[in-house]
Amino acid sequence: MRKTARAWIISRDYGYLEILVQSEGIEIPRARLLRRINQGEFAVLTTFNAGELLKNPHVYLDLYLDKNQTYTYRLEALDASGRSLGFSADLSLDAQGLCPGR
Repeated sequence: MRKTARAWIISRDYGYLEILVQSEGIEIPRARLLRRINQGEFAVLTTFNAGELLKNPHVYLDLYLDKNQTYTYRLEALDASGRSLGFSADLSLDAQGLCPGR
């Protein structure tokens, strides 16, 4: 008896972010990438350590995004004890800014 397996490939959109850190002489041991959907609250997506921050530009893929939403990103620099040193400028992506899924 021959059996056939089937798989479905779902194409989803994603955000391709290149993060370039210019610390201008200030030590930045860690940074958090934050994302807001539409006008909601910012939530932490990931935390980068100093080694990751030195890879300029650092690439982050934000997967499974919805074209009907607007996504806003910001980077928060942290000192060694986790206190905030400041934020980057916000970057917003809508449907035109998303990369098509494959």
